[in-house]
Amino acid sequence: MYHPWPTRLAEAAEKTGAGLVLAFELLVHQAARQVELMTARTPPTAAMRQAGQAELRRRAEAAG
Repeated sequence: MYHPWPTRLAEAAEKTGAGLVLAFELLVHQAARQVELMTARTPPTAAMRQAGQAELRRRAEAAG
């Protein structure tokens, strides 16, 4: 997670109209596709996202 957010680069990109794909969302979608390819089932993307966000919060709290 970048701190502070948005970074100067992200702000500059947004000002030009460029779209941003946050690393976390990229990882969620990559993981979901891998689950789908390995199991031939629809992945629980929302649950995966919630679990990832919970872990990021836990790590931020532990770091102080």
